[in-house]
Order: sequence, then structure tokens, then C-alpha cells
Amino acid sequence: LGSYTLFNRKCKQTFGGAEVQMYLLANELSKHKDYEVSFIVRDFNQMPIEHYGRVKVIRGMKEEKRSWLNRILPKNKVRLLSAMLKSDANVYIQRSASGGTGLIRIFSWTLGRKFIYMTAHEIDCEGTFERQNGLFLGKLFQLGIRKSDAVITQSNDQKRLMKEYHNKDNPKKLSLNNTD
Repeated sequence: LGSYTLFNRKCKQTFGGAEVQMYLLANELSKHKDYEVSFIVRDFNQMPIEHYGRVKVIRGMKEEKRSWLNRILPKNKVRLLSAMLKSDANVYIQRSASGGTGLIRIFSWTLGRKFIYMTAHEIDCEGTFERQNGLFLGKLFQLGIRKSDAVITQSNDQKRLMKEYHNKDNPKKLSLNNTD
């Protein structure tokens, strides 16, 4: 969600390595004429849909302060689902631990689409995220990981931890069209 600055240099929000990696992946995939690439970003008051090269950038959720009210009101969840519907992707890819991992998995499953999770850190693999973020967000994150169609790790160590903690092993082959 925080990658918008990489597409639109006029936006002055900060970003990190996970955002850069997703931005680079989107741009690389967009070079292939057989792929249509959509990228959902946080709402920075930009247009609902913008195009940067062959990447369609879709405005998604607003940044919210953490509060009990924001946790129970589904406004941002509806914005996320709306953005996913606008993208109409066969495969949704998400990176970095959050409760959103589970929501994206639920939404992609509801839409009959594939979901791939990409690790960004060891805390994604061995339970630290769950312990630090409480029962609800922890279980939502676990659901996303454990029910994903595939998990891409950054190292063999993360792969081992993913297998040990989440009992998640990748399939030998993953078909990425939505008819399989």
C-alpha cells in the first residue's frame, strides 16, 4: 500500500524495502505483453485509477489511526475489496505481515482467484507477528499464510521456519490462471 511514492514522485511519503521490491516486481511483470499488472496503493488523495507505463495503479485504503472504532468499522475493508474488484486480477500478491494478509486471502478466495504471500522478514515466518499483534490480527495473518496458494520466502531459513511454524510448504507447481 505504501508504494505510491515510487510511481508518483510528487508524493512525499516514506517507503521501505518491501515497497521497492513490489514496485520493481510490478514493473518487471508489466514488460511482458501477456500480463496486465494492477497495483493497489494507499489513498493519498490521488485519482481512483492512474497509469504508470503499463502498470494500473488503483487507489485503495486510507491510512487510519489505530483505534477500536477503526477495527470494527469495515470502511477500509470495503475500500480494499473495491480496489481488488477494480484490478480484476487472476492472482493477488501481498507482502509483509499484517491482518490484511488474511483479508486479502478471504477476498481473493471469494473472487475465485489465487493468492501469493511474499515474506519480508523472519517475523512473517515464526510467530513473532502474531505474538506482537494480538489474537485477532495474529489469527487473521495466520489464515492468510496457511490458506495461501503459495508463499515466496527470501531465504532457505525463512522457508524452513514457514514449514515449521505455519506448516506451509509450496506446491511443486502453481498454475496462475483462474480456471485451475
